[in-house]
Amino acid sequence: MAAEAGTELAIEGFETFCVKEMSMKAMSRQNPLRTVLGAGLILLMLGTLGCKKSSNDNSQQVTARGARAAAVPPPAQTVNPTTGQVSTTATAYVVTDGANAQAFQTALKSLVSGQMDPQYLGYVSPTDGVMLRAYVEVDAQGRVVPQNSRISVEIRDEFTNQTDSAGNRIPPVTMTLPASSGYAYNGQVQLVFQDSVGRIEIYGQFQNGGIMNGQLWFANTRNWEGSAVSTQLTALGNFQIQTCGFFRCQ
Repeated sequence: MAAEAGTELAIEGFETFCVKEMSMKAMSRQNPLRTVLGAGLILLMLGTLGCKKSSNDNSQQVTARGARAAAVPPPAQTVNPTTGQVSTTATAYVVTDGANAQAFQTALKSLVSGQMDPQYLGYVSPTDGVMLRAYVEVDAQGRVVPQNSRISVEIRDEFTNQTDSAGNRIPPVTMTLPASSGYAYNGQVQLVFQDSVGRIEIYGQFQNGGIMNGQLWFANTRNWEGSAVSTQLTALGNFQIQTCGFFRCQ
C-alpha cells in the first residue's frame, strides 16, 4: 500500500511538474511580446517627454522677424494742406509670372536677409504675397521730396498669422524706407528709397489721375548678422497702382 501511495504521489508530482513546465514554456513564448510592448511603452513615454520644444526651435526663429522701420509707414489717408484734398494710400501687389516663380522666392530671401535669417522665410505667393504702399511727394519740377516720402513693403509667407510653439502669432515681414532721390516727370518714374540695410528702387510709367505701372528692384549693403555685404541690384517683380494712391496728387 505504501508503495502504491508512493507511486501515486510520484505520478501526481510528475503531472504537477509537467503542468508547471508547460506553463513556463507558454509564458516564455509570451515574454518576447511583453518585452517588445514594454520597451515600446518606455520609448513612447520618453518620446512624449522629449517633445517639449525649446525656445530656440524653428517656430521661434520664424517668429523673430524684426521690422525694418527707418521711416514711419505711409498713412491710410493724407490731406493736401493747400487744397484740402483727401487721398487714400493705395496698396499694390508685387507679382511675377510662373516662369520666374523660383527666382521670385530666391529674390525674396535675399531681400529679407538684411533683417532676419532668410532660411526662416517660407513660401510666398507670387500673386498676392508681397504688398507695397507708398507716400511720395514731388515738387513742381517733378523731383522727389525725400523728407516727406517713403515706401513700405509687407511680405506674407506661409507662416504668417500662424502660432509658434510659445503661442505667439507669427507676423509678416515688413520694411519701411525713406526716399533718398528720384523724380516723376513726363510720365516717367525713377525713385530710390534707402536705409542702413540697403535700398529699394522703383522704375515705371504713370498717367496723371490714372494707373502707374512699376517694377521693384533692391540691393542690400548689410545682412541680418550686421556684416557688410554687396549685392547686385535685383528685380523682384512688377506692380500696378493708382497714381494718386502712390503719389500725393496736387
